[in-house]
Amino acid sequence: MVRTARFVPGAVTIVVEVRLTYLTGRALLPRLLEICTRSGFRILQVRAERLPGRAETVINPARVSRASVAGKSE
Repeated sequence: MVRTARFVPGAVTIVVEVRLTYLTGRALLPRLLEICTRSGFRILQVRAERLPGRAETVINPARVSRASVAGKSE
């Protein structure tokens, strides 16, 4: 969980919640987190839950944010 950031005057931060359901054992979550952070997003919170009686995991919610300046993403 990353909670540090530089303050950029005039920057706008947008927070998005993402909910995923997927089969375990395919390393999907680490790959998604890596893609998001490499693309400039910060992961603010991740919570994983097992669905009752199933092997799937629900991410509920993953909160990501991305700073943008004057409507353009950094």
